[in-house]
Amino acid sequence: MISPELLRRYPFFSFLDDNHLKAVAMIAEEENHPGGTNILQSGDPADALYLLMKGSVDLFYVVQEEFHPSSKKEFLMGEVNPEEPFGISALIEPYQYTASARAPVPVSVIKIFYAKSQKQPWPALQTHVPCWLPPGHRPLKHNPTLCKQNPQRVF
Repeated sequence: MISPELLRRYPFFSFLDDNHLKAVAMIAEEENHPGGTNILQSGDPADALYLLMKGSVDLFYVVQEEFHPSSKKEFLMGEVNPEEPFGISALIEPYQYTASARAPVPVSVIKIFYAKSQKQPWPALQTHVPCWLPPGHRPLKHNPTLCKQNPQRVF
C-alpha cells in the first residue's frame, strides 16, 4: 500500500475522487528496479499498471519467429518518461501485455496490482485511460466526451 497523497501528485490520477484514490493506493506499491531490468514482458498476463516516478523505461515490440521460437527480435517502440503510465494493457481487454518494458537506468515506479477480486478502482481508471491513447488505439467502448472534458489527456 502507498499513500493516496503520493498518487495525488500525478496528473494521471487527477480525475479520481478520494474514494477511488484510496482504493488504488490500497493495491499499489513503490518498486525500484536497477538498470537493465525487464519490468514486464510482451505476451504475459497484464496483472499491473505502472506509473514511472524516476528514470526512464524503454518499450519494445517483440517478434518471435513461428518456426524458430528461440529466435526473436526486439524493436524499440518508444520511451516512457517520469509521470507517464505504462502497462496500460492491464486496463484493456484481453489483459495481456503487448510490449516489453525495460529500464535502461535505475527507475522508481508505482505498481498498481490488478486481481479479479479487486475491481473497485479499475472502472474509474478504464473510463479515463482511453483519452491517453492515440485515437486509433482507443477501445471501441470508450466515451469520447470524457476526452473533450479532459483535453490535457488527449494526444
